[in-house]
Amino acid sequence: MRIKRMIAAALSLTMLGGAFAFGAPDVRDFGIAADAAGACYTFNSTTGLLTLNGNVDYQEIVTFDQKENVKRIKAAEGTVLPENCIALFQDYNNCISIDLKNADTSNVEYMIQMFRFCSSLTELDISSFDTSNVVNMSEMFLDCSSLTSLDLSSFDTSNVQKADRMFCSCSSLTTLDLSGFDTSRVADMYFLFYQCSSLTTLDLSSFDTSKVTDMCSMFEGCKALTALDLSGFDTGNVKYMEAMFRGCASLESLDLSSFDTGKVESAGAMFRDCTGLSELTLGKDFGDIAEGHKLPIGKGWVNEKDPTTVISGSGEYAAFSNIGTNTYVQIVTSTDTRGDVNEDGTVNANDAARILMAAARIGAKQDSGLTEGQALAANVNGDGAINANDASIILRYAAAIGAKRQVVLDDFI
Repeated sequence: MRIKRMIAAALSLTMLGGAFAFGAPDVRDFGIAADAAGACYTFNSTTGLLTLNGNVDYQEIVTFDQKENVKRIKAAEGTVLPENCIALFQDYNNCISIDLKNADTSNVEYMIQMFRFCSSLTELDISSFDTSNVVNMSEMFLDCSSLTSLDLSSFDTSNVQKADRMFCSCSSLTTLDLSGFDTSRVADMYFLFYQCSSLTTLDLSSFDTSKVTDMCSMFEGCKALTALDLSGFDTGNVKYMEAMFRGCASLESLDLSSFDTGKVESAGAMFRDCTGLSELTLGKDFGDIAEGHKLPIGKGWVNEKDPTTVISGSGEYAAFSNIGTNTYVQIVTSTDTRGDVNEDGTVNANDAARILMAAARIGAKQDSGLTEGQALAANVNGDGAINANDASIILRYAAAIGAKRQVVLDDFI
């Protein structure tokens, strides 16, 4: 038996020597329990699980050479993240799940770009994060484009000074509750929610913006957002508001009565492509709406206090003076087809002329010359007859429209 064991040992040594001699694959290519390991991690390439443990060495994780093979990341009990977590998990772009609920983050000061470009990430457990010492969260979740939800209820942001682009291009997020955020020290919020295109609700009720100087493109591309409560916003120190609401096509109303634009240096395209916006409330400190704001003019804007006077100008975009606190509304396009006898989409003197011609033909006992639809449109006052009374109503209505008054046909019947 002793001889057999010696022979087996000799054979195994021979095979091992041959393997090395002929360039065998690296050990980590085999599906063993942990085929790669460092001082603070183990990695199983078969399951794609990267397990963190102990005091995490920043360089080991940032420079890990198998990032493209990582499918999941998990922190073991006792894991401690370093003070600097800048881009710690950046470019783990095939990773679908990160579980850091066991990680101690109490010493972390920088979370800049921490999960940047984790574009396949669908699950992220950071529900136990202690962020009380974090000063910078810029680009923290930038381009986490597959992430549908985020639990940030544990976040203490009382020391955070920069949050620009924090959720930029998180295009699958549908809701985001930031009601517990303390932003009293934050100076930069530009591109904060840029291209969060699936976001339908956003709770910013706790936001303190008194120190913010830059809100450029803050909500740009939030095309599914239907409501936005900014009533608590203090913009007294804001200098830049370019494209702040650009592309918020589902917003129907916007209350900016708390906004002070006294220090604003640029606000170009602030409302560009806000195609659904029909109500805008401005406070006494907002200033005037200029064409450069790119507020869609639609059929025109009026002050709610004087709904008969169109104030928005005649260009592609609205322009009007704001005096005091006022709510401005866009003129609603009427679906009433009465009066549009020639069916060209407008009611004017041409329609009155058609009515008079039809009335003359009827008086001569001839066919009116109108189709059934045109005849219905010609009977403006609804009395069943087509005559000079209908034409008179149209002429008075058209004159009021020409004077840029917001009126309807019923005002003249």
